[in-house]
Amino acid sequence: MRIFLALTMDELSRFARSEVVSLSAVSATAVTDEFSTTVESADSDELDLLAALSALDVRDNCVAIAALDLEAEVIDAALGEVQFSAELRLEDIACFLIADVEQQELMWFGIQELDQLMQKVKHNV
Repeated sequence: MRIFLALTMDELSRFARSEVVSLSAVSATAVTDEFSTTVESADSDELDLLAALSALDVRDNCVAIAALDLEAEVIDAALGEVQFSAELRLEDIACFLIADVEQQELMWFGIQELDQLMQKVKHNV
């Protein structure tokens, strides 16, 4: 399942230092069948965008979004909210995203671009 997890600056910094980030019962979002119905879209890119933006609503004080492929427990299928526990390493992340809520766009960063992502986030804070 593709999960969108909102991350704090501290978590990004820990990934940059190659540390393991332990998460217990953390909320994230995913594109469930019910989520697709709720947002009335079948376009996969639009669904990913909306799920990623929704990730910022389920965790506080976050600055970026990680896309991960993990198993998770569905908490609210209509809202795409999921919950999981995991020990994450940088290499567990498919990519990072920064949401521009006003423009309804996501900027994509590969995991090898974590330093550039962190600079961009620092300038936007």
